[in-house]
Amino acid sequence: MKNNNELMSAAKEALNGKWGIAVLAYIVIILINIPIQLVAETSQFSIIISLILGGPLTLGIAIFHLKIIRNQTPTIEDLFEGFRNIQTPVLTYLLMIAHIILWTLLFIIPGIIIAISYALTFYILADKPELQPMEALNESKRIMHGHKLQFFEIIIRIIALALLSVLTLGIGLLFLVPYSKVLIAKFYEEVKNQS
Repeated sequence: MKNNNELMSAAKEALNGKWGIAVLAYIVIILINIPIQLVAETSQFSIIISLILGGPLTLGIAIFHLKIIRNQTPTIEDLFEGFRNIQTPVLTYLLMIAHIILWTLLFIIPGIIIAISYALTFYILADKPELQPMEALNESKRIMHGHKLQFFEIIIRIIALALLSVLTLGIGLLFLVPYSKVLIAKFYEEVKNQS
């Protein structure tokens, strides 16, 4: 399996010629989240809305970024693919959040471990939409076995880059977020091929 430096280089290479659409996709996600945040300030239903939209949007983001690393042509419409069969991504998202919260209530470390174990769930659903929610979560746990530390190191690198992007008054995030999503998609592809 490629090490993290190789994965980071591969992510940059995959984005060659696709930075524009990747940044645009991130802006679209921000624009979708603005009304949700406005509702959050005025309504107690904001958490429910966020939970319902979170799964399909997360699936759409996974589909979009998998197309980038597979040298396909991603479109903004890909971001909304998760709404085609809304039940599966919504239930998957709810189960994932519930498991992470329950494990975090025990101690923070088990919560982090389970969150990392489930990190590839929506990439798996993008490839295997026929899976049931628990099957997708279990498959993520299975293929992450032995790879959690490497993924944790990737997250630490992304956090470090995010802190550096503060120096650019946040403009760097326009490039960091798409890059980090492509990097995780590359990680998924490597882990999937290993398993």
